[in-house]
Amino acid sequence: GVIISNTTLSRPALASPSGGEAGGLSGRPLFQLSTRQLAKFYLLTKGTLPLIGVGGIEDGATALAKIEAGASLLQVYSALVYRGPALVTDILRTLTISVRESGSLASLRGRRAAYWAHHTGDGK
Repeated sequence: GVIISNTTLSRPALASPSGGEAGGLSGRPLFQLSTRQLAKFYLLTKGTLPLIGVGGIEDGATALAKIEAGASLLQVYSALVYRGPALVTDILRTLTISVRESGSLASLRGRRAAYWAHHTGDGK
């Protein structure tokens, strides 16, 4: 498998006073960019490779978005530091409901990859 987009050196518009600091950026500001890259890789490989979605997973909705973009597995870190084990419960709750509605986890994987591959996060 491949981990897609753990951190980035790019700096999207950040509201934080420390937004201009050097080093890898992770967490929420990375979500749009990392999900777009995940979806592009999923489409490029036609879903044949296990992809690990990371970057900005902070709740059940963002975890589901990574799966819909093509992730087979998820990695959480930054949000786990801030939210603790409740984050895992939230993610499991959302994924359980989504699997019940769709019939399987496999039916969720990559179903919105085309959307995410072209999504810029700025409404375009």
